[in-house]
Amino acid sequence: MPAPTTERSWARPEARPTTRLEKMRYVRSASRRRIRGSEDVAPLAVQQVARRVDDVAHVGADRARRALAGDRPFVIGLAVIMLLAVTVVSGPLQSWLAGQDRIDVATTQLGAFEAATDDLDRRAADLTDPDHVEVVAREQLGYAMPGQVAYSLVPPDEGDAELAAEADPAEVPESWWRRLLQALVQDDTPAA
Repeated sequence: MPAPTTERSWARPEARPTTRLEKMRYVRSASRRRIRGSEDVAPLAVQQVARRVDDVAHVGADRARRALAGDRPFVIGLAVIMLLAVTVVSGPLQSWLAGQDRIDVATTQLGAFEAATDDLDRRAADLTDPDHVEVVAREQLGYAMPGQVAYSLVPPDEGDAELAAEADPAEVPESWWRRLLQALVQDDTPAA
């Protein structure tokens, strides 16, 4: 004959009631045991506290079970994976975008440099043409062909134009030596 066990089936965690009906049956059987005065039964106040603690634990477990039921875990997992993917990809994506911006700036500069190179190539080709070299030498350097006379017209300064407008063309200035003689003669005269 097997030895009697002192552990009751209701005390094992796997035998705990999960539904409301099982909990009520459990409480009734516990109170019957209390009334009968069996050995392993706690006083009624302790049983009620234990029941409340057990109910709170079951409520938490029920909430956890409901939270993990359905599509909610899948959606939460998918959101976490998307957040991690965005975090992992954001650094390289920013580097790639910055590289694309640098390429655009370099392409723009290259276009400007090519335009300047084309202009300089055209000017170099013009300087190999003898007719163009002659025109540049005449205009910029004032050169003339043998037998020709080069004239250079200088525009009047603003100050010279004002003096010319003030001067009367009918009045001709005296020569310097006459002014000198007049100055000497006037100094020799005694002051009265």
